[in-house]
Amino acid sequence: MAPRVAGFDAHQSQFGGPLSLFDQSRTQAPLRLAERTALRCATAHRELPRIAWAMAIVTAFLVLLNSTVGAYASFSENLPVALSAVVLAVVAAVGGRAWVPAAVVPWLTAAVATMLVAALTFQEAAYQSPTGLAYALLVIVSYGPVTLSYRAAAAAAIPIAVCCGIAASHFGEDAFLEWVLVVVAALLIDFVLLAMRISSIDALASAIAHERAMSTVDAMTGLLNRRGLSARAEQLVAWSRRHEMVVCATFIDVDGLKAANDQHGHEFGDQVIRATANAIGSVVRADDLVARWGGDEFVVLSIGSRWDADEITARIDAALTSSGISAAQWPGTVTAGTATTDLGHSTLDALVSAADIDMYRRRAQARGR
Repeated sequence: MAPRVAGFDAHQSQFGGPLSLFDQSRTQAPLRLAERTALRCATAHRELPRIAWAMAIVTAFLVLLNSTVGAYASFSENLPVALSAVVLAVVAAVGGRAWVPAAVVPWLTAAVATMLVAALTFQEAAYQSPTGLAYALLVIVSYGPVTLSYRAAAAAAIPIAVCCGIAASHFGEDAFLEWVLVVVAALLIDFVLLAMRISSIDALASAIAHERAMSTVDAMTGLLNRRGLSARAEQLVAWSRRHEMVVCATFIDVDGLKAANDQHGHEFGDQVIRATANAIGSVVRADDLVARWGGDEFVVLSIGSRWDADEITARIDAALTSSGISAAQWPGTVTAGTATTDLGHSTLDALVSAADIDMYRRRAQARGR
């Protein structure tokens, strides 16, 4: 537990847990199941209109084909499948609308697939032709990857298998067993394709999330960078306003880094930057936002009363003294300045700028002593 800075112990965080990126477990952790599920549903929601329209057109074409040259010579014999084409068109027209919950889409897709299989197998059972069952198999091997949901696909598999079993029972015992095996194989293929598609979407989502997270993290120190701080600061400021509390910014600048870089090389300068980041992390609280603002500058955002800049400087300097950095190569000191939102600094840039000005004022005072 990092020691408390004077004047800050009275406020315990209620912001919702650690916000500092010294603990990067959230940044590096894979997407949670709820996040993966939400992304799959959103993908299914986005794809539904195109897929449903394509299925409606194909189904209507089959109805037309069967009514003219196929096994079912009249339109009335194709009526169940024709009605399915109409339902598919309706789903295509409304399924992708914003008011349709994304979580419902996998179940809607599974229901439509079940309806289409039921219509095709009913047609086969009524008119004693295997054509409808053959078409149903095509639906079976393709509906799972469209639902993007194991639960929805599994729920649809039961009535689909029952419909196919009833239809196959009209072909005699031997043919029935053969059709049952074919339907089971089709369902297995369907779930394999579903698993492959879900795996691909999850992998892509994880890669995108990782890249997005890394774009807000400073590679050298593991802290937030300026972009990351700006994004998180919006939440921090909004929370502080709701609870009528101030936000304090502490601007920390590393003393003598340029001279250390010039004399001992940039690799040594990088060691100083990392040591300073670790030192800051050891004296701030776990729920403070800590960022590398740029170069040799760091910013800490906190909720509560103003930090004592001299106190935080002394604590960081003390941590740097025990960091292992050679005092002969670098004196191991920083300068800090602070500012708070209660002084009229309403934006992050204004708040950090005020803390920066305070830091330069304190550095000038220290040099004038």
